[in-house]
Amino acid sequence: MKVGIYLGDQAPDSGGGFTFQADLFQAFSKLTGASRHQFVVFGRKEFEPAVLAATSNAVQFSALPVRSFLDRIQFMLQRDFTFVRANWRRKGLLQRCAEREAIECMWFLGSDCHLLDMPYIAVVWDIQHRTLPWFPEVSHNGEWDAREAANTWFLRRAAAVITGTRVGVDEIARFYLVQPHLLKILPHPTPARALQAAAMDERAAGSAVRGKYGIGRPFLFYPAQFWAHKNHVTLLHALALLRHQGTDIDVVFAGSDKGNRAHCERVTRELALTPYVHYLGFIPDDDLLTLYRQASALAYVSFGGPENLPPLEAFALGCPVLAADIPGAREQLGDCAIYLDPGSAESIASACRQLLANSELRTRLIAAGRTRAQRWTGADFVRGVFGILDDIEPMRRTWGAL
Repeated sequence: MKVGIYLGDQAPDSGGGFTFQADLFQAFSKLTGASRHQFVVFGRKEFEPAVLAATSNAVQFSALPVRSFLDRIQFMLQRDFTFVRANWRRKGLLQRCAEREAIECMWFLGSDCHLLDMPYIAVVWDIQHRTLPWFPEVSHNGEWDAREAANTWFLRRAAAVITGTRVGVDEIARFYLVQPHLLKILPHPTPARALQAAAMDERAAGSAVRGKYGIGRPFLFYPAQFWAHKNHVTLLHALALLRHQGTDIDVVFAGSDKGNRAHCERVTRELALTPYVHYLGFIPDDDLLTLYRQASALAYVSFGGPENLPPLEAFALGCPVLAADIPGAREQLGDCAIYLDPGSAESIASACRQLLANSELRTRLIAAGRTRAQRWTGADFVRGVFGILDDIEPMRRTWGAL
């Protein structure tokens, strides 16, 4: 079967989405010979040299032209209106490109939505506009309606829908009525950059990186973009409690501003925490990985899930994890984290004190986390997709080009 792979437009500073897609493509590039299918990668023209170099020309590359104004209007109308989808006969940009390459099935590497009249594999990271609909990043300026309209037709038409947890499967089945046999569980892989860095000695780099960012005291690390649902503010209130109770610790935030950083900085000033909170913005991977190893703990207090990548990176790098006890978290992280109520500053502070006061607990969590980080890699995910493609092939061969 001739399979298309759609590379999304995630930028490096977009967070976990970019890491997820980059890891999967890196794993795919090493496993192209493990599948009987042919592959064509679709992406922007500037991706072509990197794709061909990574795959040693074992796959084709098809450059996607810039989407025209008509293509953008068509996508929005078809996304939002059933009548348009049923009656507009002009094919979309990706459909036209796929037909030109005689693609029989499309694999969306990330959580993209495109209207296609062919079998495709969808990947769902979360449906937070349904589970957390009140947050501005999923509700303002038509965002909720756009996500809901796209998911309603995109997921229901998929030949397979991949998500990472049983909680995710249940949410998709409940909200979108996707049939159970089409829902496939492939857990988020531990990012390769963390697994590779875990084998390196970074003691010298640690001191340099902390000096670079002016971090002198022990610290809790929270790499997360500044969305409201990431819950930086409650962590700030927990830090105020900890410092009031005599715990000498800082908080280090790393991540791009998505509109909520000014609010967090305002709360920092109101709580008189300015000397103890470090806003690093988007930082290089090497610095990020070093800070995991230098931190007293990862404080992952996001309301969003059901899966998240930073706890897996922390596991790989020997950083104990304080994790929000949200649906899906225990399925993903097992007994390798201390769980907390993300809505309670007292719960976050208590979890931190518990970890700092118990060296045996810290040692156990680090060892358990390292083991769990090895359980699921990008290669495991890609092999799982190859198996899904094998299942789709007998049905797809029952018709030719349309």
